[in-house]
Amino acid sequence: MFFFISIIFINIRIQKSRRKASHVWKSIFKTKDFVVNNLKWLVGDGKDISFWHDWWCGNSILADSHVNITSDHLKVVDFITSSKDWNCTLLNQVINANSLSDITNVLIPRRAIIKDTPCWTLSSKGNFSVKSAYVAISDNPPLSTSWKWIWTLKIPAKLKGFLWICMHGKLLTNHHRMIRGLVDNDICPCCNNAREDLKHLFFECTTRANVWNHLPSVQVPQTNNLEEWRNWLHTNINHSSAQSGGYLTKVLTLVTLWKIWLARNRKVFDNIMINPAEISISSSIFASQICHSFLSISCINPRLVRLVSWNFPGTGKLKLNTDRSSRGNPGPAGYGGVFREERGHWVLSYLGRLEDCTSLEAELWGLFRGLELIQSQGMEAMEVESDSTAAIALINGDPPVHSPHTVIIRECKALMAAMGCTLNHTLREGNKVADKLANLGVEQEEKMVSHISPPDDIIPLLEADMRRVIFERV
Repeated sequence: MFFFISIIFINIRIQKSRRKASHVWKSIFKTKDFVVNNLKWLVGDGKDISFWHDWWCGNSILADSHVNITSDHLKVVDFITSSKDWNCTLLNQVINANSLSDITNVLIPRRAIIKDTPCWTLSSKGNFSVKSAYVAISDNPPLSTSWKWIWTLKIPAKLKGFLWICMHGKLLTNHHRMIRGLVDNDICPCCNNAREDLKHLFFECTTRANVWNHLPSVQVPQTNNLEEWRNWLHTNINHSSAQSGGYLTKVLTLVTLWKIWLARNRKVFDNIMINPAEISISSSIFASQICHSFLSISCINPRLVRLVSWNFPGTGKLKLNTDRSSRGNPGPAGYGGVFREERGHWVLSYLGRLEDCTSLEAELWGLFRGLELIQSQGMEAMEVESDSTAAIALINGDPPVHSPHTVIIRECKALMAAMGCTLNHTLREGNKVADKLANLGVEQEEKMVSHISPPDDIIPLLEADMRRVIFERV
């Protein structure tokens, strides 16, 4: 369940009194500094945000990068003009050049009425969750991949469950059992020579020598680091895009891990030591049976092809296509957009560069800059297309409250409502001109430029769209 932290909790202080605070409250209060350090303020009207001591721009509070602070009580609203712009003249008097760039990159809401709101930076939606806080405080690294690939594997359900436990690093080896306080030592029950962790269990125990001889291509993980272990499992077991030969190898890898775990438990619970050769043979037989069963019902998805082209706008209407380009997520990014009339002829384009930001942020900025151009050019009833389902869902859905993108989302919604624009999804194969402009945007120096005629690199793509050239989407 998600909830947000009360501002009362952020500002509260434990007062000395005759009655001592409860143990529960003291324990909760110990997390206050951690919570505050991971809250970044979303600028609305700027009345509730301390200019120096709240984190609202850049990567830290402004007080950290300025030694001589005057007027300690200043609020963000003191630097916003009546026209909803940053007062750069006043800002230059109190801050350095690097901070000025961070501040001017913050979007001030002009059309939407938004209150200053704290956003939880450890959640993509800006809402506080116990899970995100726990992951940050604990030693468990966040997951770098989705779990979905596990459940789409063409293997028996019991192997999926085993793999899921391994990916979490929760397999109950003696080392993990000792961490949980279930045993007094973490020595391997099979060889009695070393600590039984994941690496030892599957690759180093002397009682399982030569088990991996039937899979010489498998590289042993170099450490017991959980993130490296997850990456190893994903690389050596995920067969979602493998051909039939690769499928057999990856299934055999997982089955061998499972058979080693079963053999280990036979020793622990029945005091029966399974021969390494028997493990290898039974693994090969079972893996072959799995491949035969699942390949016979086509474990490899058939190649589905869709034919996609750019669609002309309605009669008398203009169309805006927008896109983004990212060099990392987050990382340097760019955006681009193109306006075309009902026959596909060029009207106007724009492209821009962004500092380090996420792909979603770049998509939203590309759309926002396009909508601002529509307004400045006096255009109306515009059809707008993007290939980002995430951005479209945010714009067309209910506006989020604590999201770091709340301001730009609500500004886009206000602009679209005022000008009668509609926002729809298109596949990337039907958005090639905007995609090319976005790639040009990330490489330029200016923050934003516009073109009244198409750049040379764009002309072939523009002509292809006008001829209704069809592209394959697999």
